[in-house]
Amino acid sequence: MSPPPLTERQLLLSQILKAIRRRRGLRSSEVARSIGMALRSYQHFESARGREDGPTIHAFAEAVDADGYAILLALDMKSADFAVDCLDNKFTSVMVLAVRRFRKKSGRDLARLDPRSVIGAFERAFGELTKKLGEDDAYVEEWMTDPALGGDLHDPDDEPEDR
Repeated sequence: MSPPPLTERQLLLSQILKAIRRRRGLRSSEVARSIGMALRSYQHFESARGREDGPTIHAFAEAVDADGYAILLALDMKSADFAVDCLDNKFTSVMVLAVRRFRKKSGRDLARLDPRSVIGAFERAFGELTKKLGEDDAYVEEWMTDPALGGDLHDPDDEPEDR
């Protein structure tokens, strides 16, 4: 009897785990050893055949230097790219840490916040991050084209192609 087909969520988890492992240039055996798991068990985990297991996902993330919270959130967002995009900056782990700190400072007062204030705070924070991305892009573009810094104002992509 063949195993039941994977659900959409299981397929996505498998895709995320494989993409991250490959991006890190690791073999399954290396990750399995790092997690302390038998290779066959790791392969079962990476193929998402078992139960979705938060602690194992976090152990995987630690072993491959990824963001375990981003993997879990990517499943809910239905976006493998999100998990991969958070590999190096640990975006979601940082966000969870910030929420934990806020909770520690605010305590039970957290319950008094109205949704409009929460939405506004997140919109402002993410707006600032979006602005930062634009500033970084502008800086890199300026640096790359500054002759004083050795940049070349000539862009080969602007050349007409030979026929």
